[in-house]
Amino acid sequence: MGEVKVRKPKELVINYNSETDLNELCTSDVFSNFILGETLEAIEEAIETNKTEAHIINISNHKFKITINRDQFEPAINNVLKKYEKEENYDKCIYLTQLIKKI
Repeated sequence: MGEVKVRKPKELVINYNSETDLNELCTSDVFSNFILGETLEAIEEAIETNKTEAHIINISNHKFKITINRDQFEPAINNVLKKYEKEENYDKCIYLTQLIKKI
């Protein structure tokens, strides 16, 4: 039996001076891609270990953690799938379609 990797959610510190700063961060491609990647890793681990939720990240300076329940895994994977379809990364699309079937 293969060894299961234990994933530790990343700790983020988010500082901002205004709502505009926060909106710019949240809508940036870099931040969006980071969140999509962390979401996918968390879901992969949750599926592999049969967890009912996926813990995505901690925002430590606001004592906030982002998790999603198992019933939201498929919609979240579909969001990641859209990114890879747009990039025409069809190997990743196939992988994600197979991952959805494991939920």
